[in-house]
Parts: sequence; C-alpha cells; structure tokens
Amino acid sequence: TDNEHYTKLETLYVQQNFHNKLCALYKNIPTVWNGKTKKERYSVFNLFTQYYAGSYFGIKQSIEIDSLRRAIEYYRNDTVIFSILMSALFYAMKECVFAKDGHMAQPLDPNKNVSKFINLKNRSIKHNFNEKLNEFFSPRFVQSKYENKVYNLKFEQILQIEEIQKNTSIIYADPPYTDMQYSRYYHLLNVVAKYDYPKPTTFNNQFTKGLYTDGRYQSPLSCKSSCLDDFSRLISYAKENNKILAISFGYPKNPLTQKTDRYVMNVNDLIARCENIYGHANVDVNTIDYLHSNNRNEQAKNVLEYMIICKF
Repeated sequence: TDNEHYTKLETLYVQQNFHNKLCALYKNIPTVWNGKTKKERYSVFNLFTQYYAGSYFGIKQSIEIDSLRRAIEYYRNDTVIFSILMSALFYAMKECVFAKDGHMAQPLDPNKNVSKFINLKNRSIKHNFNEKLNEFFSPRFVQSKYENKVYNLKFEQILQIEEIQKNTSIIYADPPYTDMQYSRYYHLLNVVAKYDYPKPTTFNNQFTKGLYTDGRYQSPLSCKSSCLDDFSRLISYAKENNKILAISFGYPKNPLTQKTDRYVMNVNDLIARCENIYGHANVDVNTIDYLHSNNRNEQAKNVLEYMIICKF
C-alpha cells in the first residue's frame, strides 16, 4: 500500500539523516491540508494519518496513533480502563510531537529545527505508550493514603459540589494570563479523544499554522472583556465560604516598556478586586522574577510571577 511505501522511505531517511528528502516526502504525502486526500469521513481509523502525518508527527507515528486509538475504542464502556489507555496515548503523543516543549500549539519549522526534527521522528508512539501503561501497574506508580479526587468541570460547577463546599479550606487558582486560548496547546488530544474527523479551521481562507480544527474549546476566562468579572465570582465564593484563596498570575515586569495588550487582566486590577472583596489587610502579594517562553518569539519575556493570597 501507499502507507507501507511511505513508511519505508521515512524510516530510511530518518536512519540516514536525510533531512531534505524527509521534508520533500512529507510535502507530497496525501493530507487534508494539501488536498491530496479525500475529505469525507472514513469508517476506518486513519484520522491522524490523514491530518497530521508529516507535520506534528511522522507517518509511522500517525499510523501507530490511529492503530492504538482503534484498539482503545473497544474499551469505551469501561471508564477506568478507557481512561488509563487514553492517558498512556496522550503521554506517547506528548513525547513524540514535533512542537515546542511538548506543547501542541503549532508544529515546528523542520528547517529551523533540523536535529530535533530527525530525533523526534525516530521516536516510537507504541514504545512510549507501553512504557507509560506499564507504570500504571508498577510499584513506582503514585500511591497515597488519601482519597484524592479530580474533577473535569468548569470552575463554576465545581463550586456547587457540596463536598467541595464543606471539606475544602483553601483554593489555589491558576487562571489564564493571556487571551491565547489554552486549548491550542492540547487540541490534538481533543482530536484523538473525540476522533470524529473534524473540519479544518480556516482564517482568511487559509489554514491556521497550528492546523486547528473546528469546535476547539474557547474558555471565557481567556476573554479580556469578561475575565475579571467572571473570576470575581470565584473570589466572592471563597470569601463567603471562609476559604483561603491563593491566586497565581504572571504579568510583565516592566508594563511601561513591555506589551500587555494580550493579557486578560491587569494584575493591579486583580489585586484591587481581591482587596475589595476580602479587605485590604487580608490580601498578601508576593512576587518572584520569572522568564516566560513565547511560542512566537525565541526570546523569553521578563515577567513577575504573582502569588496573591487572600485570607479571612
């Protein structure tokens, strides 16, 4: 088949470190982005081979993702097993994705990241999947005497849970700093979880650099016009229920010389809102120098990491 031919060439080029030939191969393989593959939904599991082979992942890696996802689907009705298997697949994708620091905001430029390009394409999704899966059944896996719980809900819904209201004494909140939606960093995980052959996103009649698909989650907390008021509901809830609230927030160290237009809130406005609700004397503000990486620029930004602690 074509995929067998492509994977043989890919393996050869990776082993021989033929960077230019590998790039040329990836440009010519059929994907939804170059219009060389059919766009209708298929009944077979080949989504990642059609969408992300040659960009975020290699051809063989994409085939492995599709194959594992197909096998995992058989455990759909067993929530525990299904979640474990999907977590292992998420890990494997993170270890192999050709993107900055394992994030999935957009694929890297192969001509500017030659060594990383070859090295990552040489990694195996299957190997990393099995490695993580084995950890779930090893003595090294996290064991605890505490019955910790994780909720996959909007924060407004979590606050309505009676157990949270009664048994929680401190809330730690780490809201978005900028208006760049967090979902851009894990959109591939959503795609592999839903596996519904989504429609590619276009902007000004062009595909996005991140090769995003329609339906990507948009958080209101990343909206500048409403973020402070939305987040104030959490501050008010914590005060009304006698809970300590710790808020982490990053902001440019020198706002007069550094751009702040992408930040969802002015940190001083956030501090003022906390002081208004908790009282000035009950709010402590601590900072530490930090360097924020930026997907668009190679140079890191000088920021202050704020820890705002609201007491009662």
